[in-house]
Amino acid sequence: MKFKPLLTNFFLVTISIAVTAVGIEYGTRLMYPALEPSGHLRFVKGNGEIPTLGPRNTRLRQIKNTGDFDVTVNFNKYGFRDSKNLEDSAPGDYFLVGDSLSIGWGVEEEERYSNLIQAALGRKVFNLSIPGDMDNFEKVLGYAKKNGAKITRLLLAISMSINLKNFEKKAEEKPAPSPRSGIVATLKPILMTHSAFYFLVTSFVHKNEMLKKKAIELGFLNPSIEGVAHLPFSRENINSMTRRAARLAEKYETTIIIGHSRGLWFGTEDEKKTAWRTHKAVIAQFKKIGLKVIDIGQAFSEDDDPQKNYFANDGHWSPKGHASAARAIIKHLKAKN
Repeated sequence: MKFKPLLTNFFLVTISIAVTAVGIEYGTRLMYPALEPSGHLRFVKGNGEIPTLGPRNTRLRQIKNTGDFDVTVNFNKYGFRDSKNLEDSAPGDYFLVGDSLSIGWGVEEEERYSNLIQAALGRKVFNLSIPGDMDNFEKVLGYAKKNGAKITRLLLAISMSINLKNFEKKAEEKPAPSPRSGIVATLKPILMTHSAFYFLVTSFVHKNEMLKKKAIELGFLNPSIEGVAHLPFSRENINSMTRRAARLAEKYETTIIIGHSRGLWFGTEDEKKTAWRTHKAVIAQFKKIGLKVIDIGQAFSEDDDPQKNYFANDGHWSPKGHASAARAIIKHLKAKN
């Protein structure tokens, strides 16, 4: 008969914890409305021929719990972070397609290299960038043309960290599962997208080195600079990536922009040496097959401290990085034209 009181107590404790959690969560939202998850940056996953896009006609906020950035992101009626109407484009305008680097992850819209190029050249630059690899880029270009884009000049921005892979692999050849698994790996993405309190707590943890170290060990936080992915040199992946880019480029007057890996400047000496070997091999292969290519890595290397082109706790380009990239691209395009 003792089982019934235990069950009742367990039920009451569970209800109390749930009510407390809800109270804390909504109390956080009332006190810190900026942390409301529904207002944070998100994307609508593509389906069929429709690419991954931003939610149309939506104003969102992109904020990082490390304090690196807090910016506004406006998506237009097409789902792109761009203020221009595709139907107003003309042959000779530039169309940029790329991933998170080119969408301007963490920077205000006017700070992006595409906006800086447009201001310098006096020619429209339509930014069609959206998270994804070159397979998604192809869908983006088709989607843009169906919506009135007159694409003749293409700026194809390729992030090495996303696109350096074998595009010819069969679909069933899935990547190996993440080494992190279990309840932490399951809960984390849910908390990140649904909990203001989680965001508040992790913001505090990032400011305390001891707590931050423990949270990384448990998997609740990702190591920032320490988490740079260093890939082994692979001629197979380099050739596959350049072939995929060539198929995208063949219909347009295309310039390739290499969004290099931050591994060029972070990691051990051997890791950086391998990253540079890969980077130079990619540039050489693009030139070998006759594509125009802009080496942003070389532009960053000319800075006194290339690491300042990145956020302190994020692998994306800082406003300084976008300005450095813009200078290199503007110089190339002016020379070409």
